[in-house]
Amino acid sequence: MSGLLTMQAAAKSPEASARTVTPQALPAFDYERISLQKCEDERDARAGNSNANADGWDKVVTYTSCWSRHLLFAIYEETEKRDPKCNCKVKDKKIDDFLNLDFTVVMHSYQGNATGGVVGGGSMLPRNIKVWTRVDNFWSDGNFLEELIGGDGIDDEALNKTLSLQLKVTGGSTACSVVASNADNSGASRTARVEKWVDNGDNEFTIRSMDGNVSRCTIEPWLTYDNPKDPGSRDRQTLPGWGHPAWVDANPERLRETAPRVRCDNLPMGGPLSITRAAASSLRPSESWS
Repeated sequence: MSGLLTMQAAAKSPEASARTVTPQALPAFDYERISLQKCEDERDARAGNSNANADGWDKVVTYTSCWSRHLLFAIYEETEKRDPKCNCKVKDKKIDDFLNLDFTVVMHSYQGNATGGVVGGGSMLPRNIKVWTRVDNFWSDGNFLEELIGGDGIDDEALNKTLSLQLKVTGGSTACSVVASNADNSGASRTARVEKWVDNGDNEFTIRSMDGNVSRCTIEPWLTYDNPKDPGSRDRQTLPGWGHPAWVDANPERLRETAPRVRCDNLPMGGPLSITRAAASSLRPSESWS
């Protein structure tokens, strides 16, 4: 009641009739951004130095998500032994070492504004998605890492194909795709010898949904190790950059179902801006990593 009385009194004042009302500025939009380093720090706070595949940390909010794990690839040694059943030599494989590393993935999506840009400014378009990946902290119990970096006695071409990162992007009635990156040929993958990854394990990708309607981009980061001592063999191993790494073999359907999905749209914004159309891309927690 007191508020209403104050407004009535003000209307009778000459000064009030000439005064314009300035709307209050909207609060700054909080994307809850997280960096690669912050994601790694949170992982270490939870998992410490454990190299168990299950240990790590992930966070998914509407416009930001992060996944980070300590991973390992098994290094096999092949030997021959005599099988008494056939009195013949057979090949036997056993794990000789592990190539340990860390894999971190961060994704950012954007809220569109009334002018076709993004809330918070910047050069991104509203239907863009940024992805950063980091592969670092290599180590092995034995001398295998030194052998990989030194490359003595290993074919040089095979060394160059030892470790591959692939960003598989699908979805949308018109394809979601990588439109810019610092990977091979500005594309969706990077393949290099371990020495190159040790020197610089960071990569950056820009994804765009070209469709003007609602679409969902599924983004799957993969890391593949191909043994340079025996390239193309069954020693080749692939691990995902989301979910639980063990699901590759134990439950591949669950792995596919939990792949990160980013929703892109051109829906009207609320409030006074609803007369215009603005695009947005957002990670849906219910559809994302677990």
